[in-house]
Amino acid sequence: MLLYIDPGTGSMLFTILLGVLSAGVYFIRGLVLKIKYSVGSGKRTRDDDENISEFVIFSDHKRYWNIFEPICREMEKRGKEVVYLTASSDDPALDSDLSNVKAKFLGEGNKTYAALNFLKAKIVLSTTPSLDVFQWKRSRDVRYYVHIPHSAGNLSLYRMYGLDYYDAVLTNGDYQEDQVKGLEAIRKMPAKELVRIGVPYLDEMQKRLEGVSDRTKDSNKDSLKASTDAGTKFDNSNDSTNDPKNGNQQGAQHDYRHGIHQDIEKKYTILLAPSWGKSGMLSRFGSDILKALKDTGYHIIVRPHPQSFTAEKKMLDELMAEFPDSEDFEWNRDNDNFEVLKKSDLMISDFSGVIFDFALVFGKPVMCTKTDFDLNPYDASWLEEEPWTFSAFPKLGHILTEEGISDIKRLINDSIESDEYKKSREEVRDAMWQHRGHGAADVADYLINKSAELDRGDVTDTVDSSDAATAS
Repeated sequence: MLLYIDPGTGSMLFTILLGVLSAGVYFIRGLVLKIKYSVGSGKRTRDDDENISEFVIFSDHKRYWNIFEPICREMEKRGKEVVYLTASSDDPALDSDLSNVKAKFLGEGNKTYAALNFLKAKIVLSTTPSLDVFQWKRSRDVRYYVHIPHSAGNLSLYRMYGLDYYDAVLTNGDYQEDQVKGLEAIRKMPAKELVRIGVPYLDEMQKRLEGVSDRTKDSNKDSLKASTDAGTKFDNSNDSTNDPKNGNQQGAQHDYRHGIHQDIEKKYTILLAPSWGKSGMLSRFGSDILKALKDTGYHIIVRPHPQSFTAEKKMLDELMAEFPDSEDFEWNRDNDNFEVLKKSDLMISDFSGVIFDFALVFGKPVMCTKTDFDLNPYDASWLEEEPWTFSAFPKLGHILTEEGISDIKRLINDSIESDEYKKSREEVRDAMWQHRGHGAADVADYLINKSAELDRGDVTDTVDSSDAATAS
């Protein structure tokens, strides 16, 4: 008779087994080293530190390469070697052209955490929360753990105890630091080092956008010169940059046929970017919101969260069958969201992290849905104040309620054309995206300086310092 163990129980048993194994390994290692030091008059040799990496980056998914790549390039400029450990077999880092980045696939599932729990490193940088909470334990051979957020949003919306056992957290605004300090005070945890560095991946998106804008300007200048040289009046009516589908409304506003000036309604491009789960827009509003958007006559792009295609496949299949691709309605699954963000005039979303990518980098309006968000599983449930970004949503554009779906076209137009929303979006950008333009350089400087501090002994030992000292 075979015994069945469900996945949750199996994961728990693995965690317990790994903990026992780790303790045994460190105990035996400690005995060996104590004997070695007693024979050698207690002197630590250079060989004892071999195989200890100075800088390690751990990424639990390939999608975070956009966060780490600019940091890796800055470290490369400084001649620093980085060991990049990933849980994705197809992580772009594995094919990187950076000679000083040594990328390695750790394996899937528990293999990843088994390797991390015995890691030897001076500094580990990661976006992954819940260090020392679930399978990923602090290695006694790592001096310093540093967390970098994967978005510009709330640090209190990690699952409970998400950042408690990191030594340092890199931040981009006051609201993030207030959240970390608030949780430390409530839980009576040691204060973490908080370092303001900005948002490196947003800096890269901004550079990319500026590069596209410069190329577009050069192309238009060349077209103007060519048409002038040909002795014709420049006509940009067929210029792709004026296509409403590309998010540019110039040249599409007036009709002078028959010598009569008539206003023509602008044809905006609207991006629907829902999150997944029962609180997501498609789960809540389903076909109602898609029909309302289609009835606006605007160009509609629906870009579901990648997880929806797995966790909500039946629902998506039904919606995609009811609303197939057409000239003014499309479903988008591009790996890189840059182009779809660039050509959209307005985004409608719920609580997806891409909201602030769109509003901060592209400076465009976002209509967020009114959501009854259950905070109980998250660190935010410990704090009296609601997550800061919830108060920022109304500054990006109209809040969309279920009742407002019937009036969605007017809400879209007002959100796009309102000068008040434009001003308040700039205020949100200033609060959320500090140290703009040099975040990656700031991270590289911080890591290198921190390594030097650790060498000098200027840094307080990590959480497991006493145990680590015994084991080593």
